[in-house]
Amino acid sequence: MKKKNLSLSLIALSIISFMVITPLALAVTRQTHIINYVMSTKNANDQGFGNSFDATSNALEVLNRFNALDKVDSSAMLEYLTTELERMIDQNDLNIYDLYYILRSIDLLNSTNEEVNTDIETKIGYFLEGLSQVGGGFSPDNASDMSTMISTYYAIEVKAIIDNEYVVETLHLDWTIARLSSNGGFAGSNVTSETSLIDTYCAISILSNADEMDRIASPEDVVSYLSSFYAGSESSSINQGGYLPYSNADYALLSSTFYCVKALKMLRDDGNTVNLRPSSTINWIKSRQNFQDGGFTDSIDGGDKGSTLAGSKFAVYSLAMLGGNLNDNPWMVEFDYVVLIVLIVIIGIVVIAVFLLYRRRKNLV
Repeated sequence: MKKKNLSLSLIALSIISFMVITPLALAVTRQTHIINYVMSTKNANDQGFGNSFDATSNALEVLNRFNALDKVDSSAMLEYLTTELERMIDQNDLNIYDLYYILRSIDLLNSTNEEVNTDIETKIGYFLEGLSQVGGGFSPDNASDMSTMISTYYAIEVKAIIDNEYVVETLHLDWTIARLSSNGGFAGSNVTSETSLIDTYCAISILSNADEMDRIASPEDVVSYLSSFYAGSESSSINQGGYLPYSNADYALLSSTFYCVKALKMLRDDGNTVNLRPSSTINWIKSRQNFQDGGFTDSIDGGDKGSTLAGSKFAVYSLAMLGGNLNDNPWMVEFDYVVLIVLIVIIGIVVIAVFLLYRRRKNLV
């Protein structure tokens, strides 16, 4: 009878150990998954992330959001970025986009207000002067003389990083507001009347950051324009809660969802009536987290693209604006067989230890 009780006790101990240890081993939050994904893209010797400057900036944005920048050797990465910036300036190889992403990365890694030295700041100032157009707005590089909304947005952001304040000249504000169309969207340049989501996002960001939102005569039209990209219950289940990149797009994207959510939030913060539908959009964003690597991915042609640092940044910041978080534990049905083997070994050791202890006590008696 005693041997039977011992056997039952050992079985019970094994079951309890398995039930207790397994959830602990698998309790990895979405936040941990995304941080691990970002760190998996870091280049050797902290030479940035991924294969571009925007990838590096996006990675650092995500880490900064979760207070995880200490996972990066800041000194080594700052040296790499500064060297690359100096090389591009010396070789006259600058464009406004790479310049922004490098400076934004340096700004995130640097704990002071001094992003770069005075000499580099002066050269960047000359570069921006060359991009500024007589009729307003900025061109993307010194080989072009046409202003675009996107390059204007980035140029103003670069100037704000360098000057440590957001100031927009009236010339550029006038050019920006002149791109507003009757449909509530903004056009991308002065040679087209066609509006787009990203141009509208850039324009609203400029006006909002400059505290000039009152220059929009009919903000309700802009709200309506942005809201029209929302994929509601009438759309396919794979899109519900996200925002489409254009009106007849097949799939909602993380980028277009970020642009719409942020632009609508800026309009709401300015006192306009906006329905952000946070619950459905949060659910859609979370559905785009890739269980294979922990990053976020878009769905294209019915299949998932690989996770990207840009998509992951868009997802993380959209969730934050909507009041969502990544503290839950997804994919509990997904099982790691290495963990299973380790658990079996641990349980076996515990069972043997209990059995030997029982035999020893029995022999002493």
